[in-house]
Amino acid sequence: MFLRPGPGMAKIAGICVFLLWGMDAPPLSASSISVMVVETGKIDPYPVSEFSRLWENGLMNAFFNGGHIVTNVPVIQIPSEGSGELPEEVQPGFDEARDGGMEFFLLALLDYQGREGKPEKIRLKLFGFRPLGMLYEEDLSAAPEASPKEIYANAEKVAKRIFPRLNGR
Repeated sequence: MFLRPGPGMAKIAGICVFLLWGMDAPPLSASSISVMVVETGKIDPYPVSEFSRLWENGLMNAFFNGGHIVTNVPVIQIPSEGSGELPEEVQPGFDEARDGGMEFFLLALLDYQGREGKPEKIRLKLFGFRPLGMLYEEDLSAAPEASPKEIYANAEKVAKRIFPRLNGR
């Protein structure tokens, strides 16, 4: 044989395996997204409801486990959503995400409509910063009798529906 086993041969074999593995690996890139949950229409302002925390955690966990870079803007409470694409109270969080280099901003508006405990409806709005604009909007009904585990799982499921809009750019 031309090649004799030895320490040099192990190095060559290791390099070959590494090169072949690297050629088959998917490209390493991750989208960056900032998540902001906003409570609207609550009777008692603070503290932030458990439902809202579960949604925030479920959304962020799904994006993180999906290989995205994810941050959050603290949950805020506003009287109502208003009529524009982005409530003015949300603008500082939006600007913070943009200035921080995020590619996307996901706004989750949880409308409690004067109810305690669980919101009546949920509206998601996904914005892109390059180019600037709203990319996706979805209205959902909150599951009134869902357990905390189900609420969290629902948030993760909804986040996964957004993945193609992040990867397709």
